Amino acid sequence: MAVGHSLNPAGWRVILDEAVTRVADRFVRAEPRRTAGQFVEGLLSGVERKTCWSIAERTGHADPQAMQRLLRTGCGTPTPSAMTFGPG
Repeated sequence: MAVGHSLNPAGWRVILDEAVTRVADRFVRAEPRRTAGQFVEGLLSGVERKTCWSIAERTGHADPQAMQRLLRTGCGTPTPSAMTFGPG
């Protein structure tokens, strides 16, 4: 059984929100920060094919441009400390 199946939806949401909060300062603007959270949520969702189009549609975007821009421009090279998700 996959780990994701052992979490209830409320617990899953808390973990996702904490992860997005930890990387939020990597984004100067709110829009890419929000898109990054939506993208991760899309990757973790039950969408059969994980494409920018399918994730964008799932999160309410009219087209995949914001998701593609996020992947194309990113937010720089993460440092090892930025990638640590243990207790703060």
